[in-house]
Amino acid sequence: MADYTWIALAAEDLDLEVGNTMQLLDSSRVRVVGERTVAGITGYLLHKFDRETDEHGNMVEIVTSEWVIAPNVGWPLAVTLYRHGEPYYSKTLIEYERK
Repeated sequence: MADYTWIALAAEDLDLEVGNTMQLLDSSRVRVVGERTVAGITGYLLHKFDRETDEHGNMVEIVTSEWVIAPNVGWPLAVTLYRHGEPYYSKTLIEYERK
């Protein structure tokens, strides 16, 4: 599954409280770092990251993507994917209407 779709499907199973960190099956981790409003909907801002050892032997967190999700919406409100610390893909919901 594409990296930008799995989170929306798993949102109901995540413990979405600011400060929580959850380890995923692929050994990456997701941390809830705050809340953000997108298209009039308040969602949770998540950072997905991997842990690696740097050249000095220190464990560092490498952010691989950033998400804004709302559990009652079936798709991310916003997503940014990172490669080598730089964003290479970004998508943001502009308008939302519940029918």
